[in-house]
Amino acid sequence: MTDTGRQGHLTNRNRSSKRQTGFTLVEVAIAAVTFSIIFLAIMIVFDTTQANFGREAVKVDVQQNIRVGVDDFNRDLRLAGFGVPSATKRGDQTPVSLLPIFCHGSSCPTPTGTVFPACSGSTSSSAVTFMADLDNASTTVTLKATATNQLNVASVAKLAVNDHIFITDGDTWDTGVVTAVDAVNSIITFTSYILGSKLYDRGTFVGRPRCIRYQIGVDSATGRTVLQRDASDGRGWQTIADNAPSLTVSYYDAVNQAISGTMDAAKLATVRRIRASISGSATPPGQSAQSFQLTGDIQARNMR
Repeated sequence: MTDTGRQGHLTNRNRSSKRQTGFTLVEVAIAAVTFSIIFLAIMIVFDTTQANFGREAVKVDVQQNIRVGVDDFNRDLRLAGFGVPSATKRGDQTPVSLLPIFCHGSSCPTPTGTVFPACSGSTSSSAVTFMADLDNASTTVTLKATATNQLNVASVAKLAVNDHIFITDGDTWDTGVVTAVDAVNSIITFTSYILGSKLYDRGTFVGRPRCIRYQIGVDSATGRTVLQRDASDGRGWQTIADNAPSLTVSYYDAVNQAISGTMDAAKLATVRRIRASISGSATPPGQSAQSFQLTGDIQARNMR
């Protein structure tokens, strides 16, 4: 073999050896470290994103939960006083102001005598009690009464035995408990608390308000602090908003000035706007507590 041929053969063999050469240990180590850094950065970004997503999801849940509570509370409170008589004196001359139409915390009175209904509330600052006809069961007299314990009314659809009713013609008012309902003839029979003898005329208002209570309490099933409502419908306390640690109510008069102090009958007559703030709180696993607060305003239409 000539020198030229031998050199060509060696050159081809050297080229083949170079093509067969792999990564060095240093190159592999550098690649592994680089990949680890990139992977760690991706995991940090992923974990941060997941944590932010979880935190925002919890916050949205709390917001929605409290929003439902505020809406329910405001809707019911807007009807406070509906179904309660507007007359000044009862048949036995008892002032209507003795009725606990609305109270908050320590301002809630203790019912005495035959004042209807027994609507005393909690003395907690996070409790509100009021009287309202949430079911729109109130009705009117359609024929002049011929008996002191019977009334022909426009509708008995939502009235039932043992319901407490108010009867008022704008001058005096009476109160009693329903003992019979004639659905065919739309007649209710009742027992008067004051044994009044007035025969109420056509157009007389028959109200059936109930005692509505809101409070911050503890759910017996979950042990969490919740906003509860008792609508005096036989179901007892119902959870309205979960994880709700506080309920704050404030009052304003006709010129939008805040009303402070105990909410007595005199101050109650000046209330024109009510503001309720309900807070919510939840703690995602491994994170700090997430809280939120919603505030709603309502105009008092039936309170006096």
